[in-house]
Amino acid sequence: MIAVYAVCHVKAEKIAEFEALAKTLVSASLNDQGCISYGCGPVQGQPNVYTFVEQWQSQQDLVLHAQQAHFIDAGAKFAELLSQPIAINIVDLLDVK
Repeated sequence: MIAVYAVCHVKAEKIAEFEALAKTLVSASLNDQGCISYGCGPVQGQPNVYTFVEQWQSQQDLVLHAQQAHFIDAGAKFAELLSQPIAINIVDLLDVK
């Protein structure tokens, strides 16, 4: 299983726009093949910092997600709302069976 956490530093004046776009992206992504969970929210104690937290069945599912129109469109729009590039971190979760 793959996990992703992507850290976004949002321009203070763009918070409302970011949240609206993030909600749209989350809603659409939850329907993508292999998506186990997908959420976004503000990081406690860090003003204007939001994190996407995702879980995917496989790396292939994550790759397919990144090719979806809703992901590509959101990525282009996020560029205008952020004060720095998104820091995307991919984690190979340990198997605890």
